[in-house]
Amino acid sequence: MSFITQGKTNWKPLLIVIILVAIVGGGALWYAKKPKQPYKSPEEIKKSEEIADWRIYRNEWYGFELIFPERWKGYKVEEEKEGVQFSLLHSEDQECRPVFYISVFSKEIWEQSKSDESSNVGTYITEKGNNVFSYSLWKTYGDKGYAGFPEVIDDKDYQGPFFDVQTKIIPSFRLIDLGICEYRKGDYEMRVYDSQGRITGLVNGEIKEEIPNSIYDEESGTAAIFDPQDSYIYELFCLTEGSYQFGQSSIQGGEEISFEAINIPILPGTTHRYLLNWEVLAQGKNGVTLLIDADGNGIFEKTITSDTKLTCEEFLSQTK
Repeated sequence: MSFITQGKTNWKPLLIVIILVAIVGGGALWYAKKPKQPYKSPEEIKKSEEIADWRIYRNEWYGFELIFPERWKGYKVEEEKEGVQFSLLHSEDQECRPVFYISVFSKEIWEQSKSDESSNVGTYITEKGNNVFSYSLWKTYGDKGYAGFPEVIDDKDYQGPFFDVQTKIIPSFRLIDLGICEYRKGDYEMRVYDSQGRITGLVNGEIKEEIPNSIYDEESGTAAIFDPQDSYIYELFCLTEGSYQFGQSSIQGGEEISFEAINIPILPGTTHRYLLNWEVLAQGKNGVTLLIDADGNGIFEKTITSDTKLTCEEFLSQTK
């Protein structure tokens, strides 16, 4: 399945100035009056500040981090175009069930949705640039019966996954400054070609679905091929400047191999063409070739390669 996403920007310099002034103006007084802290060895400090890697969820597409409590160990993440879904193992059937979802809207969509009583955009968290972040509890399944959580004795005192989301996880939400690799909204045409030259996607504003068992979703800007039986070429043509996310997956030797391109910058009139060699990727080697036609003349001037993940930084280092 193919996907592209869009939208964001930078922080608050005034706050930095205020903090610096406070430090310069009041630093001496604070030092004189601060209470004495008990001595801690470097080892004790390090141990007290350690957080296991699994507890920190970092999303480099939209630029945010979350910290999870100990009892969420083994949580499952599904990253989608509209946001991120978090699931936990349920004791009843030993299957992962969704608990909460973080959505990312453009400001325009957020404002429109808020005025629509039938829409459910969730609870506001924060915003950055053109992105508005919100969260929703997945109440279809409730929050009882999850592995690692206590049994319900009194509903008033029960502190299950929903309690953790609202009091621990969402309060830990932190935006990440990705600098030049910040995700920026753009407009693109997504196309897929098979070996016979048939197309599924958007070409000059026209939807084409020529590849067998394929569809193009105009609303999400994604192309999907069900039961793929061929080799495919994936193209993104830029209409307005921005950055995009692109992903594909394939089953090789009974295992799923995935490729993702994260926050790749692109200029108007530029075509990015992806060729994926799944057998090479399954060996842990560079099986992705990205061809770049910068001026729309049909000639690809640059070629870069990648393994299963192509980041913005890697793209910039190869294209200079």
